[in-house]
Amino acid sequence: MKIICVKILLLFIVTISFLQLRTVAQPSMGPKVGVSFSTFLPFNFDVQPHNNVHLPFGVAFNFKAGKVFSFQPELLYIQKGFDFKNYHVNEKYNLNYIEIPAILKFTFSVQKKINGSFEIGPYFAYLSSISYMYSDSLANKGKTVYYPYEYINLFDVGLGVGIGTAYKTDNGNIALNIRYECGSFLSYYFIFSGEEMSFLNSTFSIYLAYMFNLKKPK
Repeated sequence: MKIICVKILLLFIVTISFLQLRTVAQPSMGPKVGVSFSTFLPFNFDVQPHNNVHLPFGVAFNFKAGKVFSFQPELLYIQKGFDFKNYHVNEKYNLNYIEIPAILKFTFSVQKKINGSFEIGPYFAYLSSISYMYSDSLANKGKTVYYPYEYINLFDVGLGVGIGTAYKTDNGNIALNIRYECGSFLSYYFIFSGEEMSFLNSTFSIYLAYMFNLKKPK
């Protein structure tokens, strides 16, 4: 896993360096919002969690280098985590991240004003806050506890892949994309609840964005 991640990062460094040597044909930026479904990939835990549903948002920047390739860094506020339901007890873990995906996009034409795209790239995230919510239906009570940070890895690093489509407008484009992100060897975190458990973040997201052209196309 470490070797694969290192190779991916090196590939992106080379690719981004190549793109910077070329003229940026059409830079754009814009807000994006979406809905995400997060859970975790267990390594030493038998219970399967339920998905948490969240509403991520942020801003994206796109730098084209030709008709096919573009580099798209983003700044997102995104929640991840998972939900346990065991008989009358419900436990919910919310992890709130400031995330920077570094996406390489491959664009192809579908119709005159409609493009399709494939995207892949690493993401780097900082854990801004975390909360743990516990409720017991039999006891008819619940509580929210804020976990100490020493139990949680503050950084999450992983890989995202996705597909998308965009409709061209006079001043930019309306983009819809689907993305799956999975944490790498650096993204695990520990939560101590009677025993040591380790997880990787796993998130499926759907985003809608409007990208404004920063300069007029030729």
